[in-house]
Amino acid sequence: MGRGARTSWRPTPKTFFQIYWAGDRDRILARMERARYAGAKGLIVTLDWSFATARDWGSPPIPEKMDLRTNLEVVLRTLVDAGRLVADELTPFLPGAAQRVAAQLGDGGDELDKPTPLFPRIELPAEE
Repeated sequence: MGRGARTSWRPTPKTFFQIYWAGDRDRILARMERARYAGAKGLIVTLDWSFATARDWGSPPIPEKMDLRTNLEVVLRTLVDAGRLVADELTPFLPGAAQRVAAQLGDGGDELDKPTPLFPRIELPAEE
């Protein structure tokens, strides 16, 4: 390996390497291996140049630091967003339930209302 990334900077535990999805599988794998060899701890693969200059609309924010609390917030927000998508997809099949799910998950704010049951409890007869 000639002069390159390894000689021009020092990797840290926060070093990420960005490559563009260009070329065939072998060329991409070679770039990934070069990044690993150079000390990158993470990899970002993009389809075009937009990630390097701006975020796409609708993309979630990238946190400044990734500690336990931030990770938990990201996971919970992702689960709530997935629940909204599921509610939307359920609308043709269970319109009432889908509407109740969407109402409980709200419109994207930081707080959720107290959950209520979506379906009535079915009481089973007591065994004799």
